[in-house]
Amino acid sequence: MTSAYANELFGNYYVQNDYDSLSFTEKFLVFENEETKSTQLEIVCGSFIDDYETQKQLLKNWAQKVKELSEKL
Repeated sequence: MTSAYANELFGNYYVQNDYDSLSFTEKFLVFENEETKSTQLEIVCGSFIDDYETQKQLLKNWAQKVKELSEKL
């Protein structure tokens, strides 16, 4: 079961999903900077007990692809 929380937090966007059956949480925070016309995405997720390094690399690869795609716009 997943519960979601999405809201504006201090002028930024925040989403949290809790997966109770997996003991896993993911949090996404999007910061928008009007002055620089840039957006920053912060991601926190876990827990990764047995395969931390593998999951860390998978997340880095995913983030790199998101960055590449966002720069094409």
